[in-house]
Amino acid sequence: MGFFIVFMAIMSGAEGTGQLLSLAPNASQATAASNRILSARETKLQNTIAPDEGVEDVDGGIKIELRNVNFEYPTRKVLVLKGINITVEKGQFAALVGASGR
Repeated sequence: MGFFIVFMAIMSGAEGTGQLLSLAPNASQATAASNRILSARETKLQNTIAPDEGVEDVDGGIKIELRNVNFEYPTRKVLVLKGINITVEKGQFAALVGASGR
């Protein structure tokens, strides 16, 4: 009788361990994602405009024109923007929104 109790305890423990180990890939992906988020928070934008330069102070904004812009994420080699041309007139607002809506 004692054999069956110990046997069932070992089997139950092995099953639980197997289920826990099946989560290992998800845990490593979560760790990698959190490390990317933390490293992004630590990056600081560098001001590339000299103090004596700048955008002239204009009421109502300025016109912005982008010509032949290409963009890809560093982790993927797929072009997200390919040769896009955009003109945002003075006083207008514009946003580029991806498939996720963000």
